[in-house]
Amino acid sequence: AWPDLAAHVFRPGPPALLVSGRRSKVSSAINGEYVRQVRDVHGRSAYEKPDGSKRFFYSQKHAEWQIVGEEGGVLAYCQDPHTRDPSRLRKPWIVGLAPDKLVRTEVLPLAARLKIWLAPSRQWQGGSEGGASQVTQAQVEAWLAGELRLRGHLHHRPVYQLPEDAAVTWRLAVRGPLLLRFSARHAAWVLAREPPAESGQIVALAEGSQAGAYLPADAGRSWQLMHLPPEPGTISEPLRVQVSLVRVVPGAPHLLVRGSPLRTAATGDGDGPSAPSVSPSAAVVDGVFEREGDFD
Repeated sequence: AWPDLAAHVFRPGPPALLVSGRRSKVSSAINGEYVRQVRDVHGRSAYEKPDGSKRFFYSQKHAEWQIVGEEGGVLAYCQDPHTRDPSRLRKPWIVGLAPDKLVRTEVLPLAARLKIWLAPSRQWQGGSEGGASQVTQAQVEAWLAGELRLRGHLHHRPVYQLPEDAAVTWRLAVRGPLLLRFSARHAAWVLAREPPAESGQIVALAEGSQAGAYLPADAGRSWQLMHLPPEPGTISEPLRVQVSLVRVVPGAPHLLVRGSPLRTAATGDGDGPSAPSVSPSAAVVDGVFEREGDFD
């Protein structure tokens, strides 16, 4: 049995929404990703852009779904009060003063893989005062090494697992799969053994007001490390660390671009057909490109 299952009222709606289709320059910023918030609004799921610039929620007063800007102005609305899941709205959106049939909302697919990043820290301490044991950042990173892969769902939130071919130390110490999941008992995201398990199964626990977010990357950066492998120099009390969970975007670290030269027609001298010339800009794009980041 799962030890932290709890009954609760769930409002329909996915963990994240994608708004798309707005092509006009006016209010085109409504397009993009919206993440579900911990608190519902007027008994329905509510969303917000990761940068906080736009909010998506149901207005009971106007009986419509709205997208609102930072200053509170309504940028777009959909008069479909009977649809409780915003990813299934059937009526057209009105952007500004005119309906835009191209605007739509849909479920944003969950990240298939996540990577754990730890913020740089000069010193990691644990234990009681006077007898604090030292833990280096390299040790913690080694224990949490590997990409988390999407495994399933629990409490309408994704569940990720650290692959068994990674973090050998964890597999020896924890003796079972290590999952990143939402705990109803703690109302927070945890890194823990797969239930059923004994007490002390939680390895790390998210802290703060967003600890119960619908996506782990939005759970805040402050986490407590509760248990570490029983090796010399590890901690005996919770250790607060700064953690970032980053979506892994498929793609190679390097890309080779190579092709035949681009030929353009050259003007002849009148004595014969024009000879093709090679554009000097054609070779500029050739070469090896190194991956630096991900966009959109």
